[in-house]
Amino acid sequence: ASPTRTDGDEYLANEVMRLCAEGEWSRACGLLSSPGVAPRSPDTATSLQALWRTVAREEVPAYRPPTPAVRRMIQEQFQEHLKGSLSSASRGSGAGLSGCRFEFLTPLLESPDAFSSFLGLAVAVATGDAPPDIVHALSWGRATALRKGRGGVRPLVCHEPLRRLCARALARAARIPLRAVSYTHLT
Repeated sequence: ASPTRTDGDEYLANEVMRLCAEGEWSRACGLLSSPGVAPRSPDTATSLQALWRTVAREEVPAYRPPTPAVRRMIQEQFQEHLKGSLSSASRGSGAGLSGCRFEFLTPLLESPDAFSSFLGLAVAVATGDAPPDIVHALSWGRATALRKGRGGVRPLVCHEPLRRLCARALARAARIPLRAVSYTHLT
């Protein structure tokens, strides 16, 4: 008898087909060997809630705005690294809650004016100068429960591409101390 299929299995099959249609063969093969998405059930919800109730290992300090020198450094580093972070971002990676994906942002690379405006937005997000509603929206993520090979589940949270791009650009700029400009104001 074949095992019963779940919504997670159907999602996984659809995702493999989508990746194949886009020519992402390696990623599709990786999904085929994945244990898959956990079923939507009260047991899965209980398991995830138990994982998210665990206490953080380290106390996160309250957000403090960066100094003017760090703010300038972020601006300079984003001018140097944001374009590269966007152009090298994975096609087909998970969408944020808004549905936005990296590939929706890549047309910004074609227009210097549009990219300049986007750069200003990214710097405002990274320095904590974005409007509170934007900061709040970027703090949310889309969670998916993945099956673990030996049973149980693990969460995978996908944040908005803008937030991920800011983190990628900061990580590329190795000389910026990441703790000094962390995203604690977004959590």
